[in-house]
Amino acid sequence: MTAQMARTRALEHGTLNDMQNMLEQQILSMRSFELAGDLRNAATIHPNVGYAYAELDLYKKSEKVLRTSLENAQKFGLQHAVANALHNLKLTLTRLKHLEEAERIK
Repeated sequence: MTAQMARTRALEHGTLNDMQNMLEQQILSMRSFELAGDLRNAATIHPNVGYAYAELDLYKKSEKVLRTSLENAQKFGLQHAVANALHNLKLTLTRLKHLEEAERIK
């Protein structure tokens, strides 16, 4: 229950452009899914954590989280999470001025 409630709260904070609280709720949701043994749902949340870090201008942290989330999403075959991670990774790499690597992401 905590995981779903935190996911909903994260969405609410996102619509209010409250990125710090969105990040905290995304992390709570992801960790709650992990503790419950639901690693697939945790993997769907993980790219959103990376996105929130980027929105807070924490690009190095965002890059690290997004690379890990991409690996996890690929491992579970979660194509929507793969697409989400790649999209956000490309944005983060662009903000870090890693333009050649960002350009290679389709």
